[in-house]
Amino acid sequence: MDFDDKMWAGVKSGALGQSEDDVVGNSPGVRRELTESIRSLPRWRKGVRWKKIETRRKIVGGSQKACRELGRS
Repeated sequence: MDFDDKMWAGVKSGALGQSEDDVVGNSPGVRRELTESIRSLPRWRKGVRWKKIETRRKIVGGSQKACRELGRS
């Protein structure tokens, strides 16, 4: 971030005399929350992938069942 970006960040937040970290929020709670969110992303992606696989299996299973029923009729 260059000087102009820092200046505009301070103007937008009303904090010209503060450092860049203070403008964003430099508290342990903010850092902890961000860290926890980042750590949960792989679990979230794994869950999404599992849900897609589960849904596909249900669709394929239903299609196979319908084909069997139509074939016997």
